[in-house]
Amino acid sequence: MHLVKIRYNHDAGDSGLFWRVIINGVEHLASDLEIHGAAYTTQDEVEGVGKKYHITCEVDSIHWDKNKIVLVREKNRVSKLRHILKSITYRFYSSTITSLIAAFLTGSITIGFSIGTADFFIKIFTYYIHERIWYKIPFGLEKIKKK
Repeated sequence: MHLVKIRYNHDAGDSGLFWRVIINGVEHLASDLEIHGAAYTTQDEVEGVGKKYHITCEVDSIHWDKNKIVLVREKNRVSKLRHILKSITYRFYSSTITSLIAAFLTGSITIGFSIGTADFFIKIFTYYIHERIWYKIPFGLEKIKKK
């Protein structure tokens, strides 16, 4: 992860290097930039100058194309643990509804609870597999072009 601060280069002159890009505390000059990810405004005290405002972002990768810089925050980083927890909470909610419906239809809370319990354990694994398959399918995801 890289902390990047960006501000306008007032000393660019005819160089075309309009941007000061500070990456992990080291300043670079760029003519153009692209930010793929969230950015926000920060204020720092610059010695001998005073307060300066920056565009700040945290990025995973930095790509240079001559004097152009492309800052990328990778999207869709989702851990397997998140999928497991999401599967458990969804199944608990869903199986509770199944138990209530089964109890209502059969007139027996015991049968309804049994059906709901079986539903929970069988479908939690199938839901997890379903989530992991969809995680690997690129349909509907925005792609970030890397240079």
